[in-house]
Amino acid sequence: MAQSTERVQFRLDWEHREKLRTIAEARGVSLSEWLRGEIDRSYEEELSEERKRAVAEISAMNLEDMPDMKTLKRQIEGAYDGPDLY
Repeated sequence: MAQSTERVQFRLDWEHREKLRTIAEARGVSLSEWLRGEIDRSYEEELSEERKRAVAEISAMNLEDMPDMKTLKRQIEGAYDGPDLY
């Protein structure tokens, strides 16, 4: 499946342009290919950090242990005691 592309322009000073060119050349890829790879890597890193933060937040919650099925069933049935609607 062909990917649609969009042209993006940004300005770099000579020093940063040379740094990028040197990195891409050392890796044997075009500057565009290297930059796309870095975007993907940074994006995945950010998603990983978000997941770590979510795990930390969930771990910090004071959650009670889940009761066994008999106790859970009794609790649910007890919550709905009342007149039979059927």
